[in-house]
Amino acid sequence: MKVCLGILAHNEEDRIGTTLGDLIKQDLWTQPGIEAILWVVVNGARDRTLQRAQEALAQAACEHHVVELEIASKANAWNHFVHQLSSPEAEVLVLLDADIRIPQRDALSRMLSALQETPRALAAVDQPVKDLALRGDKGIVGHLSLSASELAASGPPKLCGQLYLARAPALRAIYLPEPMLVEDGFIKAMLVTEGFSQPEDLGRLVRAEGVYHLYEAVTQLGPLFRHEKRILIGTLANLLLFEQAHTLALQGLRVGDWLRAQSASNPDWFRQLIRDQLGRWGGARIGIMIPVPLRQLRECRGAVFWRALPGAMARLVLNSVVALGAAVDLRRGRLRW
Repeated sequence: MKVCLGILAHNEEDRIGTTLGDLIKQDLWTQPGIEAILWVVVNGARDRTLQRAQEALAQAACEHHVVELEIASKANAWNHFVHQLSSPEAEVLVLLDADIRIPQRDALSRMLSALQETPRALAAVDQPVKDLALRGDKGIVGHLSLSASELAASGPPKLCGQLYLARAPALRAIYLPEPMLVEDGFIKAMLVTEGFSQPEDLGRLVRAEGVYHLYEAVTQLGPLFRHEKRILIGTLANLLLFEQAHTLALQGLRVGDWLRAQSASNPDWFRQLIRDQLGRWGGARIGIMIPVPLRQLRECRGAVFWRALPGAMARLVLNSVVALGAAVDLRRGRLRW
């Protein structure tokens, strides 16, 4: 089986070396019958990300390639890896960010096994864990952040763009338009509906039990507010895209092919749609996002419910403040990508 791994990096000179260090220690590289190739796609970096990646891989035994793209865009880097760089013979593609830690050396092989053992699944995911979980002194904000994470982890598997692997044909049926602020939400929607041609089937995702990766939590209020506002506006933009995709699927068109052709003929089409539509009705729809933590809390049982409750209340307050800020931005046409 041929597996292609793509690590998408932008201004990560301080972290990419550690991430690559974890990656090349994975036992996936020595699994019998597995031929794995690593691609590092540096996009629009203004620091030494490219050089740090080359240094980290200088002595690596695995087959690897480091490429640099001028455009600073995760969506463009994703499209480039999936549709141009990855081997046509690859059966599985692995996507990961350049600023995470993968402490378990068998993480990727266990995720691959989970996918192989679940024929119905199109993608395998692990559990994202905030680095706060390993700190001794977490503080009130840290404890609330971890409580909110437990809330988000409840229910069926979720696709996190920081790390996942998927069957190559399923990803090659997807194309990401620009600007894509919350790409994992759109990728998940495409996978669980088979390109919006079928009802949602969450069984298309499988979680590799006990497998996790670490990521840096945002705990300072200013950066957290801006991060969450960006996610909220990106989620609303995805809703626009979902409506477009449903219409295309009803017409018998392949959504991924249409998005690719449309982006080639008019690269700004999605940006224009966002500006026209979100400025008109985005503020009105923001309210539906506020009670999401309460809906997630209903999926928790027993002790998990009580551990997640403080996080749910904190998220409810945060969502309300973020929604207000996002509504003001949309009303004034302040959309930044």
